[in-house]
Amino acid sequence: TWGLFDGLTDGGIATKPEEITTNVVIDSITVTSSDGAATIRVNVGYPQGELSSLDVEVGLLIYRTTDYNMGGPPLYNSYSNFKYIDGIPRGDSRPITFTWDIISNGDYIFVAVVDPDNKVKEINELDNSVPSILTTFHLQEP
Repeated sequence: TWGLFDGLTDGGIATKPEEITTNVVIDSITVTSSDGAATIRVNVGYPQGELSSLDVEVGLLIYRTTDYNMGGPPLYNSYSNFKYIDGIPRGDSRPITFTWDIISNGDYIFVAVVDPDNKVKEINELDNSVPSILTTFHLQEP
């Protein structure tokens, strides 16, 4: 069955929705650190879709590993300040970088999220976020 807004209407008659082939994905996430700051590099891919290029928003969540494993809230959520990638060509990917000031020693998980508000209609919304490997920071004492 179709939902209320799944099909176009023509004089009140529902029509079959267009076939969607678009998909955007997080290809990779890497975390490095230097001088008390973490650099998070995210590669966002647009492997297939109807448009020749696509603009997308990218967000970042940062968790202490224990909170991530227990389903707790993130320490940092960039959703109020997305980053944008303009014009990823279909079949290609583009990098974007976030910087975060490390707040304390410990183990962290970084989660990159593409299209966090689900503005792009996709064939698979489940591949829009990818966690980093566990990252441990040891800050140098001054």
